[in-house]
Amino acid sequence: MVSLMTASESRRHELYNGLALVIGPELTETLMSFLPPVPFIDLATKDDIAGLRTELRTEMTGLRTEMTELRTEMTGFKAEVRSELRDLGKRIDRIYLTLLAGFVSITVALVAGIIL
Repeated sequence: MVSLMTASESRRHELYNGLALVIGPELTETLMSFLPPVPFIDLATKDDIAGLRTELRTEMTGLRTEMTELRTEMTGFKAEVRSELRDLGKRIDRIYLTLLAGFVSITVALVAGIIL
């Protein structure tokens, strides 16, 4: 005897054919519709689904925590980048002013040398 937990598709077909001979195809179709197409061991129970729901909620909570930490890190990184860009801008301004002062000094010296 084959248990319903290990019934193959061919055994299900044999069952269908045997029942159809005894009770007819319509009643057999109705009866077979109540049997799952997979072994009973593969069916999920309410407890399985509840456990999965709990696991998913735990995972989602963990992901939310990680996202909050990531946002905090990104805010700090953004502040660092802004500070670095501000410092870089100041350095560029000093270099520009130094070059401009040198250019003006050279121009004045050249003009003074030409005029003298």
